[in-house]
Amino acid sequence: MYKSLLYFIEKTPSIYFIRFDLNGKLLYANRLFKKRFAHSYTNFIGENLSNCLHKDSLQTFQKITQQCLEYTSDIVKADLRNKKHDDIDSHTKWNFLAIINEESKAVEIGGVGYSTTAYAIEKKGHILTQQKLLAMLNSTTESIYFIDKNKKLISYNNGAAYKSKLYYNLDLHEGFDVRKLLVPGTEERFERCFNEAFNGIENNFEDSLSLPTSEKEIWYKMTTKPVYDDEGKIIGVMLSFLNISEIKSIEEKLKRIAWEQSHRVRKPLSNILGLVSLLKDEKHSDKVQELLNMLDESAKELDEIVKYIVHKTL
Repeated sequence: MYKSLLYFIEKTPSIYFIRFDLNGKLLYANRLFKKRFAHSYTNFIGENLSNCLHKDSLQTFQKITQQCLEYTSDIVKADLRNKKHDDIDSHTKWNFLAIINEESKAVEIGGVGYSTTAYAIEKKGHILTQQKLLAMLNSTTESIYFIDKNKKLISYNNGAAYKSKLYYNLDLHEGFDVRKLLVPGTEERFERCFNEAFNGIENNFEDSLSLPTSEKEIWYKMTTKPVYDDEGKIIGVMLSFLNISEIKSIEEKLKRIAWEQSHRVRKPLSNILGLVSLLKDEKHSDKVQELLNMLDESAKELDEIVKYIVHKTL
């Protein structure tokens, strides 16, 4: 059994095993440690363990050694950064333990570790992705709220914080109850959309409302959708609120233009077209002049209507 354990310690392809004295000099290093840190040592045995450590981890390593000597029965955990090799920033997760003699005095320190470089790189990538997503969320004009099952805020973007202060005079924070933002008469719809989101159903709708801090009614678009974790489980609801009053104003202007074109413009335009047709067939000069006068009046009428439409829609 003892030989099998020694064989495992020496041959394992995934775990570092080391021993070093109270001055930090290596007494033993298994094959994987030697292979991984060959660029930092010549002989390993008798060389300082700190040779493979990044300068940012040297002080931490000294504290670990001291802690092992003070608390000889404790396992001291640490995540140490290694010196760069081939421009790779690597990390190792360690468990250190004092090795004591028959007098219960620490004479050596043992270490068991494994590489966390891949995890550190992945974590760094996640952090960068999160920063990019946060920048995108904070640059949008939408107010975005991430809500838990109890209708409390988990997170929110800058737009949500700004609009909540502007519209409701309320400061957001984690744990904030979003029901405080509801205008009377909207509670039932919110509850329905929220519950449907927790059942995997997305909702989008547009409506108008009067805000507590403004006498002017606004139009808004609201979206509620489920938020999933890596295992596909619904962990919350994303609610987005967008003021679309300006868009609605433009839509109304376009509707007015369409109405004016289909009703008021049509009459003088039809008159002009009819008069032009009569002029083509009329040969008497007196009659021609009368038709021209009528054509002039219709053209002026049409011109006034066009000016009115332009004035009202700009």
